[in-house]
Amino acid sequence: MDNKYLIIMIIPFLALAVRRLHDIGKSGWMLLLELIPVIGSIWIFVLNVTEGEAKENKYGPDPKAVEVKS
Repeated sequence: MDNKYLIIMIIPFLALAVRRLHDIGKSGWMLLLELIPVIGSIWIFVLNVTEGEAKENKYGPDPKAVEVKS
């Protein structure tokens, strides 16, 4: 694979992964679990398929919340 492509694609991947972790109330630093062989990848996968918090957390509002206009 071309190294330029990998370098260009790593930034959006990391941004998306951190955003997903923030949606469930976890820190972006949890991505470092990927460095643990097998177990880390499985745990990050489990976190990624977990339903996000249905309320505002310290990382911001629920992105799936319906905004009610008066």
